[in-house]
Amino acid sequence: MRVAILNQMHAQLGPDDVNSEWAETAIASPDCRPEAMRSYLNTRFGKKRVSFDPSDPEANKLAVSQGYTVVHGSMMSAGAWKNARSAQAILPAGQVTPSARTWTGEGNPEAVAFDNWIPESQWTEGMRAIADCARRVAYKVLSRTITVKFCATPHHLGKASYGPGGELIFNKLRLGAEWFKRGVREEVFQLLIHELAHEFSSDHLSSDYHEALCRIGARMFTLARQGEF
Repeated sequence: MRVAILNQMHAQLGPDDVNSEWAETAIASPDCRPEAMRSYLNTRFGKKRVSFDPSDPEANKLAVSQGYTVVHGSMMSAGAWKNARSAQAILPAGQVTPSARTWTGEGNPEAVAFDNWIPESQWTEGMRAIADCARRVAYKVLSRTITVKFCATPHHLGKASYGPGGELIFNKLRLGAEWFKRGVREEVFQLLIHELAHEFSSDHLSSDYHEALCRIGARMFTLARQGEF
């Protein structure tokens, strides 16, 4: 009876209904219709919702910052989660608001094709200048030697990335050839600060990352005043 009522009257669900025992029982039933499941979730969590994604912690924070409700596992029964996923009524945060990931080309045969990486012999004068600048900045502000690579691939979602081991990757496909032709300038330093701060945290929304941005920016200002750049 409860499932039949939900399937027929789901468009009229109110806040009190979705928090009631009868509705929670109905949405866990194998007979709960996909449209009823979507109506229930719309009323309870809103149309902007994602499920908590343990595989991408930053995606959950990004979802909240963009106005999504992050639904945790304990908020619904196992049966309700099964129905929600079957109806594609809720997606993991990592699929809706994915965090930027360091691209290495690993685990994707298509992505490691030779023409996705740009060999040093094909670097332009602007690319070499920016690579040299990046190495110099990293050595002075991080006290470490880094490796600089260039790629041209849609598999790398961002303009650049900095990963474990001190590897900085610029994606020419995202940045565009003109970006490198203009050489070293303020825009380049802005990107370097953003990426090198990942030496201390991979999470863009963490306090550690924010503090790293401040430290690196302050250090670069001091070095610039001293004529180091």
